[in-house]
Amino acid sequence: MIDKSHCKLLGILAKAHGIDGSILLRLKELETNDIKEPESVFIEIDGLLVPFFIERVSEKSNKEMIIRFEDVDTVEKAGELTGFSVFIDSSLTTQKQKPSFHGTDIAGYQVIDNKLGYVGIALEIVESTNNPLIRLTKETREYYIPFHQDIVLNIDHTGKKIIVDSPDGLFEI
Repeated sequence: MIDKSHCKLLGILAKAHGIDGSILLRLKELETNDIKEPESVFIEIDGLLVPFFIERVSEKSNKEMIIRFEDVDTVEKAGELTGFSVFIDSSLTTQKQKPSFHGTDIAGYQVIDNKLGYVGIALEIVESTNNPLIRLTKETREYYIPFHQDIVLNIDHTGKKIIVDSPDGLFEI
């Protein structure tokens, strides 16, 4: 059995595709060009990674694939797998792991929002189980921004700036 720490989340099985048991796989962090042709993937069922062998795969877009597994040959069988997370062995991806940061790595960095401009000075990254946050201050107020790839667009260590696309209204609170 493979350890989840050796795998990378590939995506979510979204829905059956066609009548032959194919399934639409929506990719999460990776894009299709980040993946080497795998012979199998792992579907997380009841907390366990279960191997599924691939019969065929085709690219629908850079964030979606049509995948057909061995022994999944009907719409009903494909439908039973929808909503499950799919993992791939990390060695089969070309995407580099994003560097992890410690809370002090960003202390003193300027936080610049795409729409608002300067929004404050970063104090630290507050580690939380699944939701790390950037704690920042502007004048006498303190704010928290989710440390997520859709929000934190760039960290410039040379210029000591963090570029973000913060959720609307975050700094109006």
